[in-house]
Parts: sequence; C-alpha cells; structure tokens
Amino acid sequence: NYWKPISTGNYDGQIFLTKINTYTGDTLWTKELGQSFRVEEGLTIRSINVEGVVLCGITYPSNNTEHSKILLIKADSLGNLTFRKEYTTDGTKNHYAYSLTQTLDGGFLIFGFRNYIGPYPGGNTTVNNIDMVLIKTDTQGNQQWAKVYPPWEWRHNLFFGWDIQPLADGTFLTGAGKGYALFQPDNTFSAKYFLARITENGEFSDSLTLPDWHELCRINRLKPSSDGNFWAIGAEKDSQNLGQTSLIMKITPELEVLWKREYRVSPPESMLHEMFYEAVEMPDKGFVLCGTAFGLLEDSTNQNGWVIRVDSLGCLEPGCHLNSPVEEPPAAVPDIGLALSPNPTTGQVHLALTHEGAVLLGVRVLDVQGRTVSDIQYKRSAGWRECDLDLGAEPAGVYVVQVHTSEGAGARKVIKL
Repeated sequence: NYWKPISTGNYDGQIFLTKINTYTGDTLWTKELGQSFRVEEGLTIRSINVEGVVLCGITYPSNNTEHSKILLIKADSLGNLTFRKEYTTDGTKNHYAYSLTQTLDGGFLIFGFRNYIGPYPGGNTTVNNIDMVLIKTDTQGNQQWAKVYPPWEWRHNLFFGWDIQPLADGTFLTGAGKGYALFQPDNTFSAKYFLARITENGEFSDSLTLPDWHELCRINRLKPSSDGNFWAIGAEKDSQNLGQTSLIMKITPELEVLWKREYRVSPPESMLHEMFYEAVEMPDKGFVLCGTAFGLLEDSTNQNGWVIRVDSLGCLEPGCHLNSPVEEPPAAVPDIGLALSPNPTTGQVHLALTHEGAVLLGVRVLDVQGRTVSDIQYKRSAGWRECDLDLGAEPAGVYVVQVHTSEGAGARKVIKL
C-alpha cells in the first residue's frame, strides 16, 4: 500500500493491486481497491486460478473513531473489484488478518487475531490481551461462522494467529504463538511457538507447543515443500539485550519438527533485528528466503533487505547444521578426506577416508526431510577407514552422509538414482 496525507492531518492507506510482466518487470496495470478516509492495509494475497485474486488485511477510519476490522477483497483477472467485505467478532476490539486460504467448497478461511485491554488471567493487572481468530466465508465473502480461541493455559493472555495452509485430507495447518505479557516498566513478555491442525469446522484436531520460551517468536509464513512437509519462516528473540534472529523450521503435517535453524547477518549483540518474510522452493528442493535486517525498533532509517539460499536441510553449505536445538549433528570442520563412490549411485555407495591417520567413529545418512536413514557406529581401535552404504531400498533423491572421525567431522551429498 501507499500512504498519502489529507487535510485533517490524519492519513489514508489506500490498497492497490498491480499486475507486472513476468519477463520484463513492466507494470501492465494498477487498480486502487481501498476506500478514502480509511487506513487500510493488505497483508496476504492469493491467486484463484483464472478468476483473479483475493487479499485480506485490516481497515479502520483514519480519524480512529472505530476499532480495526478484518478486510477481505476479491478482484477479477483485470484487477476490477468483485466484492469487499469487513468482519469483526466484537466491535470493541481491534482485529487483524494475516493469512487466508480457499476451502474445498470455494469459500475462504481468514486467520488472524484480535487484541483488547482486559484483566490479566489470575490477577488484577490490566494488560493487552490477544485471542486467535478464524473466520469462514462462502464464495462471495459472506461470513458463515467465526471462531475465537483465547489462550487456555493459566496466566496466558496472548494467542497470535499467523498463517494457515490447507492439507491433503481437507484439514488445515496453522502457525501461531502463545504466551503472556505484562506491560509494566520491565515489559515482561514471553511466548512459545504453537502449531496445530484445524478441521474444516474450525476445531483443533491436534496441536504442538514447542518447549522453549522466547521474548519474541513469530511465523510469518508456512511454505509447502514438494516433499509434502512445510517450511515455517519468521524470527525469534530471546533477550531485550539481543537483536531478533531470522528463523526457519521444517515441520511435517503431523506436527513433527524435523529441524530448526537460525541465521543472522550480524552478531546478536549488535541489536540488529532480522526476519524472514517469504521463501521460494528451488528445483533441488532447497529454498531462497528473503527478509529484512534493521536497527533499533525506534530507528526506521536503518533497514536493509537480505536474501539467502539454503539446501533442502536449511543449510547454507550442503549438509551443515546451524544452531539447532532439535538435533545436534556434527559441525563442519576442515576437510577430513571423505570420498563417496559412485556418486550418483543406484544403491551401493563406498565411503573411504583419505586423510592420513583418520579412522571412522560413526556414519549417519539423512534424507531430504532430515530423517535418519542409517546410523552406523565403529570402535576407534578397530581402525575402520572405509565402509559400504546401502541405499538400494531408499527412494530416488538427495541424501546427506555425515561422518564422525578421529580427526573431526564432515558431510557430503550423494544422489540416489
């Protein structure tokens, strides 16, 4: 969106839609879809085959006389407005929509949250409360039902809804966060990642809360992967004295966390805040991720975009693993002389160490989902320097061979045909 001043001293946020030529980058057309004298922001856009697009966001009067509402806009393939709908579960609370998806009946699910001032659970302190919100509409945007999910654990008063994605069985995967906040002088805040499967009727069928508390944790997007799993991308922050760190996680539709990685372009002590916003899968099943890196939150002048390219295991270097509390594989070290042949292979792979004096202590093979295919341990006294690996029963694809040796650790990729 863009912002323009008006005579009252307030401002409008006018949503617009632009179609761009894929090959040249030229603008084909631009259409304004918002309303005057309102602050409006589009946060997520989805294509609907040849019909056009839908986008969701927020809207409220520029004079702040009303609380914000959830906004749903549909436009045809030429950018012409098809319908515009506003939703709220309670006119006394601010509502925000961060994601939407289309349902099997052609309608839409809008996912987000609402916030309001209220009592802190279990005490007499007044704090900002947040409830997760899910709204179901028909094909024309008419609301069919709305669900509000307050945090159900004692003393929790925050429940953010960030992204929702459809699953093959008709249910939905959601990425969220829950925790507590006390807006006092010490600004106490803590939250955990929350993943859940939600039925077509908006009921929880399964959920997972990751164990670690963070001062900030956020999932901006759940990106489907061609292997049937999902990448969760966003950011987390563990201390007021540290900047936030960009995050990627690989999770299954069954809510199993395969691995978790964090990346930074600067030391955490620099207070540079970093976050991933989007990701695109590449032909090798790796991803290109993009986001921002910016200075202190009160300083809006120091901000940069950044892009990284990772493999299918979320690694900058093939087979490496960084800052993973989920699993602790060996870290990459100087070359230990690891040779694999043949590579590519139809099944059998011969592993040999060429580094003088090195002997094998252990070999582990991982698939593209980060799961262990084989795990072989050796005794140092046996003097093993080579072994054979059998991938004959495994499907075609890319595998990572990780090796522990007496001289260090290393990893190589092998391709199974």
